[in-house]
Amino acid sequence: MNFTTVQKSEQTESVPQLTIAKVQEMLQAMSPLYDIVRLVNPSECFELSITKDGKLHYQKNCFSVWGRTSRCKNCISYQACVSHKKINKSEILDGEEYVIDALPVEVIMETGELLNCTIEMVSCQRLQADVKKAGDAVEEMQKQNNGVTGSLVSVVGENVSNEILTPLMRLEMLSYADANDIRGSICFDKDGKCIYANQQAFKLFHVEKNLEKLGEIFAKWACYDRVDECSGHIWRQNFTCDNKEFTYVLQHLSLRNKDGKELGDYFSIRDYTRETSNYTTAKFNLSHDLLTRIYNLNGFGAHLRERLNTEPDRDFDLVQIKLRGFNLILQLFGTNKCDQLLISLAQFFASLYEPYQALYGRIGRDSFILCLPHGTIAKIPMEENLKALAGHLMGRANHVHYQIGIYETIDRGCSYEQMLDRTTMALNSITTEDVYAVKMFKPEMLLEAVRERRLLNDFDDALRNGEFHLFLQPQIGLDGKMHRAEALSRWFHKDRGMLMPIEFIPLLERTDDIYRMDYYIWEQAAKQLAIWEKSGHGDIAIAVNVSPRDLYYGDVVNVFPALAEKYHIDPGRLHLEITESTIIDNFDACNEIIKSLRKRGFSVGLDDFGSGYSSLNMLQNLHVDILKLDMGFLQKLDDWERGMQIIKLVIDLAKSLHMEVVAEGVETKEQALYLQKLKCDYLQGYYYSKPVSVEQFEAKYFA
Repeated sequence: MNFTTVQKSEQTESVPQLTIAKVQEMLQAMSPLYDIVRLVNPSECFELSITKDGKLHYQKNCFSVWGRTSRCKNCISYQACVSHKKINKSEILDGEEYVIDALPVEVIMETGELLNCTIEMVSCQRLQADVKKAGDAVEEMQKQNNGVTGSLVSVVGENVSNEILTPLMRLEMLSYADANDIRGSICFDKDGKCIYANQQAFKLFHVEKNLEKLGEIFAKWACYDRVDECSGHIWRQNFTCDNKEFTYVLQHLSLRNKDGKELGDYFSIRDYTRETSNYTTAKFNLSHDLLTRIYNLNGFGAHLRERLNTEPDRDFDLVQIKLRGFNLILQLFGTNKCDQLLISLAQFFASLYEPYQALYGRIGRDSFILCLPHGTIAKIPMEENLKALAGHLMGRANHVHYQIGIYETIDRGCSYEQMLDRTTMALNSITTEDVYAVKMFKPEMLLEAVRERRLLNDFDDALRNGEFHLFLQPQIGLDGKMHRAEALSRWFHKDRGMLMPIEFIPLLERTDDIYRMDYYIWEQAAKQLAIWEKSGHGDIAIAVNVSPRDLYYGDVVNVFPALAEKYHIDPGRLHLEITESTIIDNFDACNEIIKSLRKRGFSVGLDDFGSGYSSLNMLQNLHVDILKLDMGFLQKLDDWERGMQIIKLVIDLAKSLHMEVVAEGVETKEQALYLQKLKCDYLQGYYYSKPVSVEQFEAKYFA
């Protein structure tokens, strides 16, 4: 197959949002104007049709239109989608030129979700092969090189007619046929008799120089039905000899004289065995997880769509299995043990193939996915098997926590990404810390997801327009006075009014946008400290939160010193609070960052101590200035007195390590009095004040 791509032009377009009905109208309106008009989902490489009841239906792979067996390297639809531009290009295939316009659109699903698609409009034009020009050029070369004719005559033999000889010479010149040529050349006259072959052709088919025998082998082997009447056709075919399999790529050309009279057929053959082997390996690696050797995200998606299309009358469920707290497992047991666990899990899921007809894959470092016939999950002893696997490898005393999200009765009109989103929504709704927890996807989760998507769409404008406001919650010292405050954020949405952190912080964390909002709040805090210093309140400090994404995306080691320099503030007045879970995820890297910031004069605190996986080992190796206790765990204890004794021990330990102690979540007078008795340095919580705006804060404490 001769496949070339030439991009012609681009023009910027706004991406229209269209209902399914509107898309159908557009397709019908444009169909008379083009040879092919179709709707494509480029992320999955599938064509989409619209059913009579107005739903999207996935059909064949879109690249099959071009006679390919895998996705196109230079997919115009994918480029149009990611660039939000209408793109025009031409593709030349088997003597045809296809001029394609790709228009990106966002299809509004019944659920309110948006599906990124492309409308392809294709015009086809037959290319006229300019054989005469090529023939004239070769004949001119022959005149300048008389040795070519003699060479050809000696190879072809004496029984070849003069009218065939000239085309043969042209073909020989075009294919560079000689003893070292990597392409084999074989010619047949119009009666099917083999009249010419170069040395490489004999080598490829393991035949001594016997034209008749070579012709017989080739005629029985070659797939002539794929040649049709199209001169220039290219195809791939396997050849077996001595129990070895070779992959050859063939091209067919019609032999004609100057007057256009048909004289015979010419075949060019090239050995692609090595390339095919390399391609097969590369293709496997693209679709399979290299550790577990089962399907990866892309491989599972392709086979899921194939299964849905080949079994249209059967309902399926999608099941995502996630290992909660994978970073902690990695730290506790090491890479080798974790790899053994992941491989064992993959083998277990593979064992479900025969008895339960399961399609399975690993879609993330801590996540697996299953496609099962509807209702099958209830028949599988999933919980006991998963627990047994972890217990065997990690020991029965160490539990691996599994979370299961199930999307029942897959909607075939959804994209693969949307299907996975539904299992993830179910996972995100799990609030228990059980060793094995299961949640089903419910439609109301989708409504929440649509709400979140709208918030994300508004996020950039909110940052630009200053919709995020700095709120402060005071920290009260043993003297009963306010000395510090924690910086918190509130989103004053243009349409929905004030949003609490729980409505947007988890969303921004999941989408990795949290660092952008955090940076905005850090700068607001630094700016506020500069204002207070000028107004005579330079002894007040503000603590800001640093999230895992801040450490991953942001250069915090340089960002905070830059803010201190920009607003001319003492670095010691800008406290950084890093949660213990953040530090556990990457202890060594976090420790280096903390050391660097402390050297530059910043105070660093360990936030939420007691809420997660606190350990004495972490305190021993982590040098921080402030230990911030999470008092929320007291609400979960039946024995309040016992809990306060634990708090006492932690405060004593922190002071012995020269750390200041802040207790947050103080809600009652009883808690406040007891913490003061224990000499806890600072108290924070609703007992003193909820987070308030800067104006309210100043009115209360600076009046």
